[in-house]
Amino acid sequence: MKMEKTYDTENKEILIFDWCIGRVREYLEDNGIAHKWHRAYKYGTTQWVFVNLNRRTYTLGVGGIRTGRPLKHHAITFDEFKFIFGVYEEFGEGKALDEAVEHVYAKYEGMEIFTFHSERFDLEKPKGWIEPPKREKKYINMHKDVIKDDD
Repeated sequence: MKMEKTYDTENKEILIFDWCIGRVREYLEDNGIAHKWHRAYKYGTTQWVFVNLNRRTYTLGVGGIRTGRPLKHHAITFDEFKFIFGVYEEFGEGKALDEAVEHVYAKYEGMEIFTFHSERFDLEKPKGWIEPPKREKKYINMHKDVIKDDD
C-alpha cells in the first residue's frame, strides 16, 4: 500500500495570507518562485497567494474566484510559510517536509480557511498598518473613456 504524502506538490498549493502581500511577493521572487498570471486578475487581487513549491510558481488570490487549490483547506501566515519553505529548500520533498507541514497546519484543524484565532481574517495587522480606502462606485466606460458614477 502506497503512503499518501502530506504535501502533494502536483495538485495543491500552499495558501499564504498576509496584510502586506507585497513583501510576500518580493520574498517569493527573490527565492526563484515565479508569478503565474491568472485571467481573473482583472477583478482585482487580495491579501493572499497560492504557492506551488514543486513548480516554483505563485498565483495571487482573487476574492470570490478560486485561483488555486489550498493545501489542507486552510491559509497559513507568511512566517509559517518561510518555515515550510526553509525545510523544503534544505531537505526537498519527503518525511521532513511532511512533518513540517503537519506541524504548521495542526493548529488550524477544523477552522474555516482564513480563521487564525477565532474569526475570519483575524490575523493581527502589522504596526503602522493603514486601512486602504474603500473602493468607490465608479467604473470606466471603455468605449468612451469616461468615468461614470454607478448609482
